[in-house]
Amino acid sequence: MEDVRCACHKIICQVDGNTVMIKCRHCKRYVVIKAEGQIQIETWLPEEEKFHRRLISQEIRSL
Repeated sequence: MEDVRCACHKIICQVDGNTVMIKCRHCKRYVVIKAEGQIQIETWLPEEEKFHRRLISQEIRSL
């Protein structure tokens, strides 16, 4: 499982194969997103015009 962090170093989500897991900071439930293909995560601030892009996985297996 790989931690995905924001530019401020806080954990945004975790990626495990073709699954993205996000924990709600309020109720502590997990949101699980199943994906196919590449996973690319972008972070940005509206007042900045630059994106921070990160390719999480080259190949994600089909479900």
